[in-house]
Amino acid sequence: MLNCGGGAVPPLRARSWESHLHNDRDPLLSQRFALILLLGVLVGIGAGTVAALGDADPAMAVLTGASACGAGIIFFNATIA
Repeated sequence: MLNCGGGAVPPLRARSWESHLHNDRDPLLSQRFALILLLGVLVGIGAGTVAALGDADPAMAVLTGASACGAGIIFFNATIA
């Protein structure tokens, strides 16, 4: 123990990295958010695939899928209560 003037100060302990891990009892995502995200990603994959099969440039197909994914997430967030 170190003596700093008036009182004894206990030595600092190194914090274990395990103390910062997520608690297993708390879900990282709620079921509602996981469902909304899944449906949005599926919509994006479908739209990107249809765009790629429709002779679009690969970059345009990715942009189409990404924008459809975003729109799907917004739609399903408003739809699913």
